[in-house]
Amino acid sequence: MASRAAHPTVLSIQFGDTPPAGVAARVREIGAEIDPSLQMRRVVPLSAFFDEARSAFRGVALAVGFVTASVLLLSAAGVHAMVSFTTAQRTREIGIRSALGAQPRHLLRGIFRGAMRQLALGIAAGSLLSIASFSVVGVGVWSASGLLVTVAAVMTVVASLAALGPARRILRIQTVEALRVEG
Repeated sequence: MASRAAHPTVLSIQFGDTPPAGVAARVREIGAEIDPSLQMRRVVPLSAFFDEARSAFRGVALAVGFVTASVLLLSAAGVHAMVSFTTAQRTREIGIRSALGAQPRHLLRGIFRGAMRQLALGIAAGSLLSIASFSVVGVGVWSASGLLVTVAAVMTVVASLAALGPARRILRIQTVEALRVEG
């Protein structure tokens, strides 16, 4: 028993101004003359073939875009929660440092440093996993390096914006109230 190809063969034939309906029958006849076992299930104009491919690609792109947006939103929520928790846990320390004359930018830098350190670790781990995936799939790392840089930049911007709200709350901490907070 002969094995069949897993994927159909696409053949493009140019017939000039002949209507596509008339061409399909002639293509089947020519195919049968060449190889009687050849099965031509679909004969469609090239424009229809490209329209179908474009439609399928559009659906995949929409799904990937939705998943990407969801992951970005969840990442932003995670960074926001982490910075909020860190800020709440360090309220007393921040109040003491503020009472001792620490500049607001130094307080903000301390909170952002921890968030950005974790972000850098996440980007490094994601990049390494992506590079490993690219090598398995057969995509060259150099051809995807622009994508990696773009993803890292977008993640940095999103994480910075997500950390900004909780970090700015540091500036509103009243020293006297912070010292009353149980450690």
